Amino acid sequence: MNDERTMKMKAYMFNRKKYRELKKMDHAQMDVFFQEIYKQGYNAGMAENKMDIGAGREFLLEVLSDIKGVGIKTVQKIMAEFDRRVENGTNTGTERQN
Repeated sequence: MNDERTMKMKAYMFNRKKYRELKKMDHAQMDVFFQEIYKQGYNAGMAENKMDIGAGREFLLEVLSDIKGVGIKTVQKIMAEFDRRVENGTNTGTERQN
């Protein structure tokens, strides 16, 4: 997995041409330039995280289904809560919904 991430990170190369362009930029141009780089990294991270969550969701579903005494309705409730928290970006477990 680290090799995959390294390959993805190397997709953007800061070459000599970009360096020269950056040296000539004023403050506003640099701000836009770095915002774009940040957005690209953020979007790539979010996409990778969604893939990880999908695999985690499937694993959680499998584990819950294997537990004796945990019925389908309980599994559905747990998975609904899991999906809700993933959608809202909350994972602390401190907020309760009755």
